[in-house]
Amino acid sequence: MATAQTAGKFAIVNTLLNMTDVTLIEQLNGRQGDNGREVFFWLKKGDMPFDISNKDIKITVKDASGKIKEISTVKDVLNAQAGQFSMVIPAEMYQASGDIEEGYISVSDETGMMVSSIPIMFNVLGNNVIFTSNPSSDYIDAIEKLIQESKDKLTSFDLALSAQQSAYDALKLSLSAMAKEIEDKQVVTLNGDNVLTGNNVYLNPIEGSFKTREATFVSFDDVALDMTKYPGLWFIKDKTLTNAPFAGWYTVEVITGSSATTGTIVADYYAGGRKITAVSDGKIVGWRDIGFVSNWRPNMDVLAGQKITFRDMGDFGTGKLTNPTFIAKKDHNTGKSFPSSADASELWELANPESYEFTAESTVFYGLNARWYRHGNIVLLDIGGTFNKDGVNQISEMVPVGDKIPSSALYVANYLPGTTLTRQVAFTYFTFNDHSDWHAHIKLATNASDIYVSSWLGNSQMGTADNGDAVALNYYAEPASMTWNAGVPNI
Repeated sequence: MATAQTAGKFAIVNTLLNMTDVTLIEQLNGRQGDNGREVFFWLKKGDMPFDISNKDIKITVKDASGKIKEISTVKDVLNAQAGQFSMVIPAEMYQASGDIEEGYISVSDETGMMVSSIPIMFNVLGNNVIFTSNPSSDYIDAIEKLIQESKDKLTSFDLALSAQQSAYDALKLSLSAMAKEIEDKQVVTLNGDNVLTGNNVYLNPIEGSFKTREATFVSFDDVALDMTKYPGLWFIKDKTLTNAPFAGWYTVEVITGSSATTGTIVADYYAGGRKITAVSDGKIVGWRDIGFVSNWRPNMDVLAGQKITFRDMGDFGTGKLTNPTFIAKKDHNTGKSFPSSADASELWELANPESYEFTAESTVFYGLNARWYRHGNIVLLDIGGTFNKDGVNQISEMVPVGDKIPSSALYVANYLPGTTLTRQVAFTYFTFNDHSDWHAHIKLATNASDIYVSSWLGNSQMGTADNGDAVALNYYAEPASMTWNAGVPNI
């Protein structure tokens, strides 16, 4: 809380303070029973004077007893362009002792629009000398003036019937005008439905909820041109709007920025998916997907770019997906099941290859077994079994050969020393890159028939027997692609 500076007899009030900054005006401090105190004010906009020409000025407070007091009578305008004036503070303002609960000085132009509102604070000291004091009550000097004027006119009844009638008519007209304002909802009523069209300032938090309204705009370009006209929550009911993030049913939140042509708009699609755009200089900057992922459901409408996921589907022998994230390539309906890898290629893109796993095993000659395991784009090959001749290790080394080897592949070979009927193991792993074909070569120490491992589609083989016959290894069609069967995912 800041204390108002003084310049001579004037209390300087700065209109540029934030709405949360309260100014203590010591010149307003008084004691119970004070009446007719004249206080001089000097309104400034920072260091510059605040012109009060053709302006209405009010002081509105809620005193220590919670009663509303309002005075709007300016006693003297000393310098309108400089913002200097004085007001006489009536006794009603000093009925309740203690700090006022809240208060402000408001300035309105000739149309009634409030152009400035400055939170203020002052204190009323208790007066124990006064034998009796009236309890604090609501007081609005404009209404008090009206009542007093009516009383003055009514007291002139004895002077002339026409004067009394005129006073009565004036009072009746004023009361009718006030009743008409209430009927036309020009004033706020406690139990009525109030529509506020002006700028309203709430100093305390609002407790409650705001209604989501059906959109009255037909283009988001119109919203961007005047963000202050369309703030809050809206829903779009199966309509096509210009420059819209979605088609169909979705909700929108319009968040006004530092001006009417800046801010943020967030849109949530009913079937899943969220997009956001900034607004700058009255234009939509561009809708952007903010990564909302929906769970896959049967017969679900999805849009291009929308992300879905599920817990798992398939098995290791046919291709298994665990917590995959798919991005829709085009608008479509999911149907009753998730498509196989062949059918999914036109509808979905797998964003996380590491969610895919596949295993296969094949028996080759001399009792060797080859087991393949693929996790994402990493493939592991495990070759083992009883493979020796005359007690001599048959696997001497395992090396990649040929031009088809992926250039970024990494190979490891481990061998266990073997004796008669000893199990020996060869192991390697590699990562797919842009190449689709590759092969590896296992050399044998005492046997001219070497083992070849190849990805060549239609010519895939594992080893060459002594008689020259090829032993096929059909582990999956194409190593550079992922295969799985259609099915209903576990979600």
